[in-house]
Amino acid sequence: MLKAYFLAAPKVLKQLVFGVDTIIGLWVYMVLGIAFWMPPSLICLALAIFFAYLPDLDLIPFFLLKKRLRLVSHWAVGHYPLWVTAISTLAVYLVASRVVPGSVLFLCTLCVTCIVSHFFHDSVQPHGIAWLGPWPSTRFVFRGGRLVAADPEKWRERLAFLSQGATMRNSLEETLMRLESGQVSLVRIKWWIVPVLVISIYWICRFAIG
Repeated sequence: MLKAYFLAAPKVLKQLVFGVDTIIGLWVYMVLGIAFWMPPSLICLALAIFFAYLPDLDLIPFFLLKKRLRLVSHWAVGHYPLWVTAISTLAVYLVASRVVPGSVLFLCTLCVTCIVSHFFHDSVQPHGIAWLGPWPSTRFVFRGGRLVAADPEKWRERLAFLSQGATMRNSLEETLMRLESGQVSLVRIKWWIVPVLVISIYWICRFAIG
């Protein structure tokens, strides 16, 4: 098992570095960092990327409970935008107001924008996500510049696909199966390079200005 994890590390690392959520975090930090005229901060940059990945932390209870509750998708555990965004933003506000009171607005805006952007990307999928869930469970898909009700059959098809061999897959195999569906392309790398260059130039200018 340890050998399998070691061999999979490069693929997982590549997907994390050039992952869609990493790119979301970079772009959001770039735009908000400049808009708020924030000083260079690796911590804030790391937080932006963390916030962009935060909705996927429901993978943890999914991996722990998948066999016991026969779960086939982490989206069925806690992928609910309304609740995730509200609870996360409240937590950021409470912590930031004590630790960095001067950056509360920036950090809360960063948190909301990254999380909502993550869910909008998820909403591009044909089966959509339950924006108001878990109750009501109506799923919405982002189409034509707006959210519209998704076809319930698409979600059933997705669950049926994920159900194939679900009880036999361990956490590593489950993770790799999902990574395989999002290969790193040249286009994705370009979307990664642009914010990295802009952030680097912005930081250099801020250091120069003092």
